[in-house]
Amino acid sequence: MAAAAPSPDTAQQVIGGTAAVSGTISGAGTVKSDWTDCSACIGLSYAIGWTGGSGAAATFGVEVENDDDTKTTAVGPITLTLTSSPSAVSGVSGTTGIDIPFTGFRRARLVVTTTAGSYTLAVLAFPKRIAK
Repeated sequence: MAAAAPSPDTAQQVIGGTAAVSGTISGAGTVKSDWTDCSACIGLSYAIGWTGGSGAAATFGVEVENDDDTKTTAVGPITLTLTSSPSAVSGVSGTTGIDIPFTGFRRARLVVTTTAGSYTLAVLAFPKRIAK
């Protein structure tokens, strides 16, 4: 289910902090952020930060979909090809970002794939919306 659309250019916590998805990462696995509504977006970016790393290793990707609450397709989430790869999590702390130019997809979410270690992750999504 898509999150309520914030006002234009308002940051949305999608992992850690006030988000439904915990930012506490430990061991190998995959963490997916809350969906961000992109139905009126002209762009989307993610600001990513981590602290308390111990042997942490992770990579980032973005999934998109067009499904909505009233109509479901058999396609499901699609992994978006990124034109620039963000830095992977490494070291005790750090930051990186992902910038996604205009996308015609209805929703997007960040996917974090970890291979080892533990750390605390915080991710903000910045949807660039068309002001109404």
